[in-house]
Amino acid sequence: MGQRLRRTPHSRLRFRVRPGPRCIRFLSAGQHPRVGRRGQRTGERPVGRRQRDRAGGAAAVSDLPRVVIADDHHPIRAAVREALELGGCQVVGEAKTAYAAVELARQEHPDACLLDIAMPGSGLWAVREILRSNPTCKCIMLTVSESSDDLFDALRGGAAGYLVKDISPSAIAPAVRAAIEGQAVLDGDLTALVVDELRRKGRSARVVNSEGHEVSFTDRETEVLQLLASGCVTAEIASRLFVQPITVRRHISDAMRKLRVSSRNEAIALLRAQSGDRATPPPDRGSRD
Repeated sequence: MGQRLRRTPHSRLRFRVRPGPRCIRFLSAGQHPRVGRRGQRTGERPVGRRQRDRAGGAAAVSDLPRVVIADDHHPIRAAVREALELGGCQVVGEAKTAYAAVELARQEHPDACLLDIAMPGSGLWAVREILRSNPTCKCIMLTVSESSDDLFDALRGGAAGYLVKDISPSAIAPAVRAAIEGQAVLDGDLTALVVDELRRKGRSARVVNSEGHEVSFTDRETEVLQLLASGCVTAEIASRLFVQPITVRRHISDAMRKLRVSSRNEAIALLRAQSGDRATPPPDRGSRD
């Protein structure tokens, strides 16, 4: 049996994580731990763009940030909805799968989407699809994952932010507003990972090509070129890097294009000349494999 949740009276809202499968809740002062019990609904919950004016019943367009929530656990969605609405955001819909989130975003054109990575269909896939149809939407991951792979996959996929679910609920709405205003939103503990990655990229291999222009290689291109310079052919490089031969050929072709050379031997000779290694390049026996 999972661990019970406990109230935290020192703040209006508190995010509490306890051991057990997805045992995560928001609690508000005086509220029963079964968050979202009031008005509980399941599945997707789209909400119209217009709100009814109290005075005359006429439709009035809300100028609040419009947000879609996507998570496969209803209590999480209910808690995030409460936090957003308390923070002055309008939740225009909820989804429990990536596919439903994409469709909801197409229908509602929200300003931002809060997406769980691990929901059915993958939140990372949802980011790409949502941005394809609505490039101005800000996709923010709200997840339990603190994996650097998930973080960088999300950012490379176009996510505007990455928040871990132990964030204070009162910080969710400001984070959404910041993302809509064009700021990158990152969990504080993950910022160091991004800085380290940028520093590492800054130290990536840089050489001058045959036309005198400085170019840089990706990590994979560097690995391929190093193995190529050691005398490995395409099949051997593919085996060592656990990729397909066609992938190796593509990396070699990209590197040769950057270096402005027409053969593998020319590429190797150019790299060795700049590294101080004057050894004769190995026979170009891999140029046609």
